[in-house]
Amino acid sequence: MGIKITKFAVLEDSCLVCMARVLGAAGAAVTQATVSSITCKVFDKDTSTTTADYTATLDKTVVISDTLLVTAPWTVDQTGRNFTHTVPATAFPRATDDCWIEYTFVMTNADQIKMVFDGEVQETLGD
Repeated sequence: MGIKITKFAVLEDSCLVCMARVLGAAGAAVTQATVSSITCKVFDKDTSTTTADYTATLDKTVVISDTLLVTAPWTVDQTGRNFTHTVPATAFPRATDDCWIEYTFVMTNADQIKMVFDGEVQETLGD
């Protein structure tokens, strides 16, 4: 199975909703019970690939659903998503054409799952 990197574009000083169907090593959807912790890091790769501009530890009971959801704003397919996280506007303070959002899921069995969103932060005009 290959890695799928989701592309995005967001305006500077705006939040971004990231959604995905996260599967474990056996191919089953992860649940709150199978996840120990989740971190989110946002990198401006134009300035650094080693130091995150934003880092957060996420509450798994808020971002992981134990059932797959097909409700709006999910429009990818009818299978659904089990992960929804709103990255705050403070994570995108300036325009950059190379932004990287990296999620690390540490599973209860100590396995790790990495998920990446790759995109750009557009300059807000008219402010």
